[in-house]
Amino acid sequence: MKKLLLAVMASATVLPAFAAEAVVASSNQFDSTKIMCGTNHVNDGIDAKQLGDMHCKKFQDHKTSVMFWDDNSKKLVHCKVDKTGKVTLAECKAS
Repeated sequence: MKKLLLAVMASATVLPAFAAEAVVASSNQFDSTKIMCGTNHVNDGIDAKQLGDMHCKKFQDHKTSVMFWDDNSKKLVHCKVDKTGKVTLAECKAS
C-alpha cells in the first residue's frame, strides 16, 4: 500500500513540471503583432529612427531594413523599412 501511495505522489509531482515546460515553449513563438523591445511594444508603422531610440538589443539599421532582438519571442527579428522610413511588422521575419 505504501508503494502505491509513493508512486501516486511521485507522478503527481512530476506531471506539472512537464506541463509547465510546454507552456513556456509555446510562448516563445514569433508573432509580428506582439514584438517587444525591452518593456515597449513595437507598433506597426513605427519609424526606424524611433525604433533605434528605443535602444533595442542588437539593433542594426541597414536603411532598407532593420534588425533587433524581440524580447517577447527571444529571437532576432529582421524587418523591411519602406521609402518613408516606416517599419511594416507584417514583413518581419524571425531567425
